Amino acid sequence: MDQKGIAPLSIVAIVAVVAVVAGVGIYVATRGDGSTGTVGIDLENFREMARNETWANIRNQLFVIDNKLVFWIVEGQRPDAGYGYFLFGNNTENIICSRTDSIGGPQEICNDNNYRDLFHTMINNLNASDFGLGPTHQVIEVYWR
Repeated sequence: MDQKGIAPLSIVAIVAVVAVVAGVGIYVATRGDGSTGTVGIDLENFREMARNETWANIRNQLFVIDNKLVFWIVEGQRPDAGYGYFLFGNNTENIICSRTDSIGGPQEICNDNNYRDLFHTMINNLNASDFGLGPTHQVIEVYWR
């Protein structure tokens, strides 16, 4: 409370911004207390990957999950592969889980079983704004086409 007995407003917000550092997009999280922290996700490489996906004519989106993961949804009209869902760590080389369509049917790989349930929740709730993760998780869209 201030001297007049009025409590100052407390605004808690989570905001995502991209800082360009040496030409590389680095994901920066702003916490409710105003402090920031670089998460170390190279968003520019993820965006380039998404931009270069030519068959994604239905859906092509990237999301940062909990300031540490990237979820990529790619969907298009191809007879042998209509979709791909990918959960990455902090770079495009670190694929944690994926589910892709193929001529032989859906193919799923999880390289880290600690994320399997989270990944399944997300792909089973693709049309929910939070992918079914609930209020304890942060989901921020960072690319769409």
